Amino acid sequence: MAEIHFGEHVLNCDSGDTALDTLLKHNVQVPWSCRAGLCHSCLLQATDGDIPPESQRGLNEEQRSDGLLLACQCIPKSTLKLQTLRRALQPMQAIITGTRTVTPTLLELTFSPRLPVNYRPGQFLSLSLNKHEQGTRFTLISRPWKEADLRIFVSRKVGGRFSSWLFDEAKTGQIIWISNIGGECCYQPENQQPLIIFGAGSGISAALAIAEDAEWHHHRSAAQVLLTGDIEGHKHTLSEKSVLQVKDSELEATAETYLSSSLYRDARWILLGKAKPVFRLTSWLGEQNIAAHNILPLAYHTGHSLSP
Repeated sequence: MAEIHFGEHVLNCDSGDTALDTLLKHNVQVPWSCRAGLCHSCLLQATDGDIPPESQRGLNEEQRSDGLLLACQCIPKSTLKLQTLRRALQPMQAIITGTRTVTPTLLELTFSPRLPVNYRPGQFLSLSLNKHEQGTRFTLISRPWKEADLRIFVSRKVGGRFSSWLFDEAKTGQIIWISNIGGECCYQPENQQPLIIFGAGSGISAALAIAEDAEWHHHRSAAQVLLTGDIEGHKHTLSEKSVLQVKDSELEATAETYLSSSLYRDARWILLGKAKPVFRLTSWLGEQNIAAHNILPLAYHTGHSLSP
């Protein structure tokens, strides 16, 4: 009987079952949609083992050489080690499908890539008007399990050419280029440590999206969202008790409360948003002897290329 290794899971694959069948039978949440090998939503990456040729039909040469496969078409014949995609996204066209002004300085942008993109909320990607331009990086706040399009928040930046174009000129149907998806400030299903997700200012939506991703994957340990700043326009479906709005002056005192709790003693801290509070909390956690690998900060700098 073939085995599938996926993160911490070692799963027996029944005869005739696909990798997707096996993962879903064992309540391992991975993206999927059509089960016919057409939508490419279930793309996974094999890091070890023999890849069945039929699971790579319809993929280009680069995808095949990267070990990508369609989980819904993959019937393993031997042990296969799989993971979600962890490679840079080559430049690809995307169509703008919507814009929404949240506040005078905050815009919600949705866009549809030419091919499906495997990502986690909280990861970033680069956007540009032309294929060969150095893109501006934005954090993804869409939920891949329920949204076909990608979604970001854009802050208007003084002197920012691309953000000004998005605010003032971008329209539904226009083409943009996306590339370079990546980042570790996201939920990782194989890691079941307790989670504390901190969102400051423009990082609020990313923090909420990461928490919803953890909830959708049935995260087994405690998870708490801490937010500081204006929450207007940042929607979510999380329970009221799992989201706490914190005054800036009470940030360290609130964090200390969680550090003293047995539920969060070994928590992984994901910190996103406005640079000053993110750096401040990162520094404070270090002073409390929290291991560096358990602190993942992503600060958004005014005028810098990384935006919410």
